[in-house]
Amino acid sequence: MGIGRCNRESVVAFVCPRCRGGLHDTEISVRCFTCGTRYRKVDGFPCFTDEYEELPESLTVPANELVMGERAASEFLSPLISSLYPDESPQQLHVLDVGCGTGEVANALQSVHGYDCWGVDLGYRRVHWRKLAAAEKLALSCGSCLPFEVSCFVLVYTFGVIEHVGATGQGR
Repeated sequence: MGIGRCNRESVVAFVCPRCRGGLHDTEISVRCFTCGTRYRKVDGFPCFTDEYEELPESLTVPANELVMGERAASEFLSPLISSLYPDESPQQLHVLDVGCGTGEVANALQSVHGYDCWGVDLGYRRVHWRKLAAAEKLALSCGSCLPFEVSCFVLVYTFGVIEHVGATGQGR
């Protein structure tokens, strides 16, 4: 988990991970205005990597992963962020979930607690993203090459990711 200074007045948006240029969004891809790099969309979401997992034939996500988002947000992250920034409005605080999985934690932080929450992941759990209020703030990307401006988040967190770092192939 990283805590940093950021311009709370700034608007967070996806940027080109190569040059940090702005992106033009189309139905099938996003293209960098500065360097011209084109990133395709996978399942409707911007994809800033070639290392994402394909959707498996039979998709089973444990039910606890789908319901833990509100609990993790309410019992841990929201109180933590409030204690770090007691005088700040949640809408002004930009938060990033690296390895967001189903997106439920990021979604709860945004829709229930009011934080400006974004998320990235490489896995197949993105199949659940379309159902979320925070869907437009989720993308396929690895944590080592994030598609955001430097220092734009007050908090960057991860849950259940360390065991996947350095792993390759299915079941990362």
